[in-house]
Amino acid sequence: MLRNTAKRKTQIWQIEEALNRKNRSGLPVSVKALEKRTEIDDAIRRRGRKQSAVDYVFHMLPERGFRLANGEADWVRFYKYARIEADVWSTFSSGAHRPSKETLLKIIVGLRLSEDEACELLSLEGNGFRSDDKRDNVLLACMECGYYEIEDVYEILEEYGGVVVNGKRLFQNIYRGSRAKENTPE
Repeated sequence: MLRNTAKRKTQIWQIEEALNRKNRSGLPVSVKALEKRTEIDDAIRRRGRKQSAVDYVFHMLPERGFRLANGEADWVRFYKYARIEADVWSTFSSGAHRPSKETLLKIIVGLRLSEDEACELLSLEGNGFRSDDKRDNVLLACMECGYYEIEDVYEILEEYGGVVVNGKRLFQNIYRGSRAKENTPE
């Protein structure tokens, strides 16, 4: 902490010197004014920083019952419950790649997000529900009716997506082929 304070004072002194050199009137810039400016600049940076989907999800995990004894997020139990493969979860949580819509939909069901919360999560990744997408409409209907159990959602998606038109299923079930095992929250 002492090192940070000394470093900050050095930075303030350097900035003050630079400002004094640029100050045409030759009047000294007060340290108070410089500290206010630094505070304002920090606040502007924070306001401009967009919340990430990872931050949103990790904030929601403990609230939705996925927490360890110490109160921190139990992300292992969550990704197993939501049937997200470990490598996919690792990529998502590290922010290395943008998650697929299927992964986001599994997170939405696993966290039991409301429609508004689901839309917010999707928008953080530049995605959203489309009114012309049958799977999106089925999932929105599940949320509206309160169906969040993974097995129920799987069966409903199979029922509505299993219809074959021109040799193709209407849509791919987000849980079809999931290797992760279910682990329900407490």
